[in-house]
Amino acid sequence: MSQRYIAFEEQMNKTKRINRQMVRIRKKILDNWYLRCDPLLFSFSVKITNAQKRWGSCGPRGTLNFSWRLIMMPVEVIDYLIVHELVHIGQPDHSRLFWTKVRCILPDYKEREKCLKQNDRLLTL
Repeated sequence: MSQRYIAFEEQMNKTKRINRQMVRIRKKILDNWYLRCDPLLFSFSVKITNAQKRWGSCGPRGTLNFSWRLIMMPVEVIDYLIVHELVHIGQPDHSRLFWTKVRCILPDYKEREKCLKQNDRLLTL
């Protein structure tokens, strides 16, 4: 086997391990936040993506998308991003009302958001 093939296979195995770990973390965190919300108010699905320009997004049908690279962030920052995207389900813009809702759930959201912005370079890994 060539060195390139071995390196590729090692990278694929690493990616699979990261994906499995992200799924476990995602389930734990989302279950925690979902229990805090009224499940009758909205429904959503979650996708882990290979996005390199955004940490997360919320689709028009309530699909929450998170970059697998989010796993490199502290849990507090992951919580912020989950809350941010969950709030988008009911409030699709970044209006004053949107940020008020985020602040009600996470009063220190600005510090958490700052950490994400300071680590944007990790998105290109």
